Amino acid sequence: MKMSKIEKKIINGKRHAKKNLEDIEELFRIIDLSNINNVLEIGCGVGVVSEHFNNSYNMNVIGTDVDPKQIKIAKTLLKLRLFYS
Repeated sequence: MKMSKIEKKIINGKRHAKKNLEDIEELFRIIDLSNINNVLEIGCGVGVVSEHFNNSYNMNVIGTDVDPKQIKIAKTLLKLRLFYS
C-alpha cells in the first residue's frame, strides 16, 4: 500500500520518531540484548530506528521497506550499510 505525502510527513516526523524510540527503549529495558548483534527492521521507512540500533547498541541492521523512496532517503541521510525495498 502506497502512503500519501501527508502520511509520509507524519510517519517521518520528529515526534513520531521520538515516540518510536521511547517505545523501543522501554522494551529494551526488559530484554537481554547481550547476544543480539544483528537486526532486521521490517518497514524501516527512512531508517531512524535502524540508525538508533546501530549507533546506540552497535547492532548490524538491515532495514527493509516496500517504498523505494523511503529507502532512498534512508540511504542518503544515514550511513547504514544495508537497506532494501
